[in-house]
Amino acid sequence: MLDDAATKKAEADKLVSQGFLSASPVFRAFRSTESSQNSIRALQRALELYRASDVRSAFPQASQKGEADALYNLHFSYQRLGQHQDAISYLEQALERYKAIQKQEGGAKTLETLGLLYTDLQQYPQATDFLSQAVDAYHSFDVDQACNILSHLGTAYWAAGQLEAAIQRLNQAIDLAIQLNNPDRQLVPLQNLANIYSSQNNYLQAYRCCEQALQLARQMGNLREEGKTLYNLGLLHVRNAEFERGATLLNQALTTFKDIGDRDFELNVLVDLASAHSTLGQYAQTIDVLHQAITLSEANGNLSGQLTCLFQLAEVHRLSEHYQAAVTIYQQLLDYSQAQGDLHSAAELLLSLGVCYSRLNQPLQACEVYQKAASRYESIGELRGAANGWYNLGTSFGALKQYERVLQPLQKALAMYEELGNRPAQVQCLGDLAATYFSLEQVQNAIEPLQRELSLVQEMGAQQAELDVLGRLGLAHVGLGQAIAGLRLIEQAAEIAQRLGDSESELKISALQQPLAADAASAVLSRLLVPPPNSLG
Repeated sequence: MLDDAATKKAEADKLVSQGFLSASPVFRAFRSTESSQNSIRALQRALELYRASDVRSAFPQASQKGEADALYNLHFSYQRLGQHQDAISYLEQALERYKAIQKQEGGAKTLETLGLLYTDLQQYPQATDFLSQAVDAYHSFDVDQACNILSHLGTAYWAAGQLEAAIQRLNQAIDLAIQLNNPDRQLVPLQNLANIYSSQNNYLQAYRCCEQALQLARQMGNLREEGKTLYNLGLLHVRNAEFERGATLLNQALTTFKDIGDRDFELNVLVDLASAHSTLGQYAQTIDVLHQAITLSEANGNLSGQLTCLFQLAEVHRLSEHYQAAVTIYQQLLDYSQAQGDLHSAAELLLSLGVCYSRLNQPLQACEVYQKAASRYESIGELRGAANGWYNLGTSFGALKQYERVLQPLQKALAMYEELGNRPAQVQCLGDLAATYFSLEQVQNAIEPLQRELSLVQEMGAQQAELDVLGRLGLAHVGLGQAIAGLRLIEQAAEIAQRLGDSESELKISALQQPLAADAASAVLSRLLVPPPNSLG
């Protein structure tokens, strides 16, 4: 009977090994849905064998340990299949078994795995709870791993938005790594601390963390970590608007990644370096760097990176007023997006093309692509893009002096901006509608949009804009022969100009006030001279 139990246990042990090999992330290159299902079958059979009464009786400790291992390994397959709750259930069962037989290593590993799984699922309260327990468990037998889990715990708190808790845990991880004389364990928490401080705009602390990490990486001779830290430090300076210093550090990172042949990071650095040069207005350098990035993307077979860099290249050509070069690239990207059925990218590119055609003084082409862009954005329910498309279409008709065609697209854009709650864009639309009515010599129709524009700028507290709208509204009333109403509005504008200390506007308004005051006086006098109607009886 003992031999029988031993045979069953040996079979169960073998099945646990097979199940692990089929499902463990260590062997992810060989995993498939079929291998996951095979792993589940093997491990379920192992559980049956470990739980058999004769096996349990003959090998009480070993069978329970085997059962716990099988339960733990089952989570790999269920996680691989996206059945996360099943994975969690098996891990919790494994944890109970490890605790029952006082297997600290298995219990700590299971707590760690539960914490990391909940982190992946963005369920941070559970993640931080299990990771905290894992830290305590590892402290009793593996301080180095406790240090590692403290770093994960800090990252989980960071993802949960609990920044002070994150900073505390990451600092604990660094202190513990220093005690262990393990510089490698200090790097990740230092880099994460730098990112947290950067998000709080605490650049001084962020720099200190990055510089410590850089010093450690150099002491260790770890070129990859040195490159990563130079990269992060460069990005920090860029975010703090220190673009020259940022570009210098990014170039150092680029050299490091080239030396070690890390093409993925090399591409990332090139893209960010291009952005830094662009912000500095160094468009020639930007274009050169982007061409390097495109060449590297092609060599890596990285189509996504190549397309991103091409789009950025087109944007830089547009910013540097090389509109024809930008049009060529936008059109190339548009053809690809349409072939792929990527409606959002196609709409975005059409909008960019329209801007270039407008700058090239080709309003007919601009109208054509703006119309397509607005319709495309509407078809995918993208209000902001549709509103911008309709607005630009309206202004392009204005450039063609086709004022009757301006109104409808501007009104569509206005309705969308209202739905989006974008008040500055509403102000722009209303002002352009009023200007269009002036061009159509329909001054009476300009009053309503101007009054709405005035209400909006007053709500926004934009006094300079209020001054401008009052002036235009006053002139509209004058154009309708309502000199008194016009004068009152212009007087309000004069008061605001005086309050703002805007002497230039004061002079312009003063030049208007004198003839308007005379017109208003004439209007009042003419009313006084009109005889009253005959009374009855």
